Amino acid sequence: MPSPTLHTPANPVIEVDINGLPIDTPTTTSGRFVQGNVASGVPDSGNPVKVGGEYLATAPVFTNGMRTDLQTSPNGSVFVDLGRGSNNRSPTADALAAATGLNTYSQNAYFNGTAWDRQKGDVTGAWSHAPQNTVSTALSGTIATSGGTAAVTFTNTTRQEIINPSTATIWASWGTPAVNGAGSFPINAGGSFSTDRTAGTLTLLSTIATQAFTVNRYS
Repeated sequence: MPSPTLHTPANPVIEVDINGLPIDTPTTTSGRFVQGNVASGVPDSGNPVKVGGEYLATAPVFTNGMRTDLQTSPNGSVFVDLGRGSNNRSPTADALAAATGLNTYSQNAYFNGTAWDRQKGDVTGAWSHAPQNTVSTALSGTIATSGGTAAVTFTNTTRQEIINPSTATIWASWGTPAVNGAGSFPINAGGSFSTDRTAGTLTLLSTIATQAFTVNRYS
């Protein structure tokens, strides 16, 4: 009687790495991947795994509760906004809404009392901000008689200056001016007085008839 033939099943060959772990050849649809269970831009669930970033030429807009990718620059630098919300200021535009937080740029921004402006300079670089002068004809004027007064309203949105173009002294006070009086100060002939973004009414006292004064405003 012939001996039975024994069939030994073939042992599958599994390639392993130096740590003894199986080596797969991953494709776009198979293989082992370490990844999160939720894509970017869809409602979040589970626990996040992915820590990579994504560059988008146009910043994405998400809604409350979505999981999002880290956003990067074209060179892979991660964008970090040390603030709250999306009110980011641009270093190339003026009069933008205020933001809650710290924004830093190579071009500094200054708050003008209402909105944020870029730092500006003149063509020679002599000023960090070249002030622009506007004569306020509504506030400039002439005090007709000696001892007469005029009121100049200051605002906290611009820097204002009062120039005395005459040959006599003007006395000024934030209250009631008087020559050599307490709280009064002189604006000498040919001189000026200025204050930076102060709100209030400055009263001027004439020491001659037909006393002219000029009010300038600076950005």
